[in-house]
Amino acid sequence: MPVVHSAHFEMPTVRDTIAAIITAHAAAPVGIVRVSGPDAFSIGGRVFRGSGFNAAHAESHRIYYGHVHHPQTQEMLDEVLLLTFRRPRSYTGEDTIELSCHGGTYVLGQVLSAVLTAGARHAEPGEFTLRAFLNGRMDLAQAEAVADLIQARSARALRSALQQREGFLSRRIAALRRQALEAAATIEAWLELDEDESPPDAGSLRASLSQCAASIESLLRTSEVGKIVREGFRIAIVGRPNVGKSTLLNALAGRDRALVTPTAGTTRDVVSDTITLGGFNLTLYDTAGIRPAKGMVEEAGIQRAIEMASQADGVLFVLDARRGFTTGDQAVLQSINRPLIAVLWNKRDAVPESRLRKLLDTQIATNDVTPVLTVSALTGAGLDVLESVLTQHVRQASESSENEIVVRERHAEALRRALESLQASFRHLEGSDEIVLAAEELRRASDHLGAIIGETTSEDVVREVFARFCVGK
Repeated sequence: MPVVHSAHFEMPTVRDTIAAIITAHAAAPVGIVRVSGPDAFSIGGRVFRGSGFNAAHAESHRIYYGHVHHPQTQEMLDEVLLLTFRRPRSYTGEDTIELSCHGGTYVLGQVLSAVLTAGARHAEPGEFTLRAFLNGRMDLAQAEAVADLIQARSARALRSALQQREGFLSRRIAALRRQALEAAATIEAWLELDEDESPPDAGSLRASLSQCAASIESLLRTSEVGKIVREGFRIAIVGRPNVGKSTLLNALAGRDRALVTPTAGTTRDVVSDTITLGGFNLTLYDTAGIRPAKGMVEEAGIQRAIEMASQADGVLFVLDARRGFTTGDQAVLQSINRPLIAVLWNKRDAVPESRLRKLLDTQIATNDVTPVLTVSALTGAGLDVLESVLTQHVRQASESSENEIVVRERHAEALRRALESLQASFRHLEGSDEIVLAAEELRRASDHLGAIIGETTSEDVVREVFARFCVGK
């Protein structure tokens, strides 16, 4: 993992010793209280009694068995293991101890209270990782990946977060930043020379910067994939009223999320649920049946359905196998402006096999590659095939030729601004009288890239990043 120095500011609390419960706040076999800062070992000596532990001389990366006692009452609180980490070889880069306790919420609270009484301050949300950033243990993009690891809800999101935590994206960004800085330095060095010196070769500069710009553009193209990885793939279930959209949502979700009645137009609002298929998160949206509205309430529901379909990453178009393809279905189809994942003839259990074959041959105004399936949301028939189609579609949508994927909008915006500055520098390189402006734009591009990894990030942005963390991280 690369060690990248943090932004040039000091948070007011880094000299404090902080503590928090770093495991889930729920009853469990084991819970951990972490203490980090200059007084971590001395605080450990005030609350821990165990054979072989000496706060002043304890070695790093050792485990001690003993008991935690309250520093004022001397009451024994729990039987624990104490783990030691001497700076800089700890998560935060500071002296750190961790007390592995029994995981009851009450006993953990008592152990934490003892540590706070002994001189520690309760950690703020994300403060352990903030200190790791400030102490050069990780850069800002890697710190954000810690939060993404915790929040990962699919195998794909976990893999992406692990790669970013290990510095794959950071190394790529650092290399691009070096390219921009080197080009700026070349121009600035020439500006300091005598006037009769030849200017730097604009052609070679443009060639180098073109490679840099192409790499940024390639990363930016991964941001759509990154959004799917981070937030999941959004699928709108669309169709006329009473074709079985709500039943389909319930069947795929494995529980009753949407109200199902034989009355057409029952669904008035968008109902959603998230499922995991093939290591991906899919959020399914059951929408109101689309038809000429019979009242203001239904009209509002239909409008929401159309809006949801226009915002989704893909659409499942549901038809009633008993009625065939109607003019109402055609109107719904024309309202869809997002990629069709599949056309579903639902209620296959209610029609004979011969009719199903005819329905599959029905020409529907979709492209030839859109799968047309027969399913029964009521009995579950055909849902295994639908799940395979969904998995394959999301897998293809999540593919990227890049090893590094941009999953955060903050990173994407910084890349867009860096690209704009690079493109501006190209224009200024056209004439030698504007070459100084090219250097300025290259410095701006470098700053935008540096903001991703925390080299040129304002304190306000850093605070905002870590404010989204939970206590204990």
